[in-house]
Amino acid sequence: MEVSKTSQRTATIFLILAVLLVSVSAYTAQRNPSNPHHDPVSAPPPTTPTAQVSISHNVTDPSIQAGTQLNFTVTIANSPPLKGFNVYVSFDPRVLTASGTSIDSKGNILQSVTSSIIISSECISGQAAPNGGCNNAGLDRPGVVNLGIAFQGNFSTPNNTNGLLYHLALTVNPPVSGQIDPGATQIHLVKVELSPANSTLGAVPAITSDAFFTNRYCSGQILCTPPFVNMTYFPLQPSIGTNVTFSAVGSHTTNPGAAIRLYYWTWGSEICHAVASQQVFYPPNSIVYHVFCNAQDYDVSLLVNDTLGITWAVTRVVTVQYVWVDVTYSGIGVDKQFNVLPGTVVHISASVINNSTLSAPATLTISLDTGLVLASQPFNLTARGTPLGTSGKVGPVAWDTTGYPVRAYRINIAVYSPVPQNLTRDKRASTFVQLIYSQPSGGLLSFSLLESSGVSILVIVALVAGLSRFRRKPSWETEPIVQE
Repeated sequence: MEVSKTSQRTATIFLILAVLLVSVSAYTAQRNPSNPHHDPVSAPPPTTPTAQVSISHNVTDPSIQAGTQLNFTVTIANSPPLKGFNVYVSFDPRVLTASGTSIDSKGNILQSVTSSIIISSECISGQAAPNGGCNNAGLDRPGVVNLGIAFQGNFSTPNNTNGLLYHLALTVNPPVSGQIDPGATQIHLVKVELSPANSTLGAVPAITSDAFFTNRYCSGQILCTPPFVNMTYFPLQPSIGTNVTFSAVGSHTTNPGAAIRLYYWTWGSEICHAVASQQVFYPPNSIVYHVFCNAQDYDVSLLVNDTLGITWAVTRVVTVQYVWVDVTYSGIGVDKQFNVLPGTVVHISASVINNSTLSAPATLTISLDTGLVLASQPFNLTARGTPLGTSGKVGPVAWDTTGYPVRAYRINIAVYSPVPQNLTRDKRASTFVQLIYSQPSGGLLSFSLLESSGVSILVIVALVAGLSRFRRKPSWETEPIVQE
């Protein structure tokens, strides 16, 4: 009975050792992560030519009396083919007035192609015109006119579109008792939307040029002139949550004896972070910071008012993007990893991938735990979703193990990108290569394997635990004899 129990314990110990060795040999630290999937990112659209939209002409004449009709023309030049447009013009309602028939679009760039058009909006100072309606609560107000029209059917304007958008007739107001009449106003293209014929493209960008009216002298016999407005912002491609710096530095007055009275910023219809959609700042506060909450286009305006009451505004379309930045590795490959004899050439490869919504440079480095750099290669990776260039590979890199002591070596890979990352914990990974002595022929177990660090510790612990069971008293000393 004693011999039987001892044999069972011996068999159990060797079984434990065998399981440990198989488990350790099967272990690998190689990581093959699945690519994280964030919001889908489409390929950026091709660059669209910029159109020029302007209002002509300036009217500066002190002899102009109240009741005089002023005629302005809104035109477009150098535009790609269009399917429609929607243009808003603002002015000071204390100076000029628009009637229900102020807009005349006969013979414009769409009507010169076909009469098959539809008026999507026509709004005069917040009131719907007979042929259209008011569709923008943020802009449709006194002192703003709008016309939006588009083709019905598969039509488009020709390439390099030039011509009329619409005529605009405004009437000079008589002075109102008790009301300050600045006697001057900007006729401002406050919003321009140009719909491309190719519906897969975004709106056609436009450079705008405004007109000015005055019949007032600001200094002696010198007619009033508007302030010069210099509006800049940084970064030029802000993302949601970015603290954007807007500057009016460089703006100045042009009228003798005048100074800047205020800066009036308009951020569009969005209100977020407890900030109003309009903000007023006074000199010397010419720099302001703003955070946008949505990925969209914002019509940001800066109006500068001088101490004589003359104003000028500049409107810029600020495109706010959703940005995700994560440049990481996508795998490590080692052709020989376990039971490798010194002198063997091991080949290692690794890959880097850009999961970002924008392009990003990156460097992928492969090194040993000794500090030896086996390879380091830079990449210029395109944004995720683009057809080419989102990933790169280094290797196979040859590591000659000749002369290296027997042990387990850690192979490190590291990804570095100068672009700030949304994720920072997925830039490094490791795997292992195990160098061993050549195993002697025959025998149940090659103890040369035990000299490899890490494996030896596990096996020794198992041996000690198993042998300790032999130190126990024989079973016949502690266990009752069972009669069979």
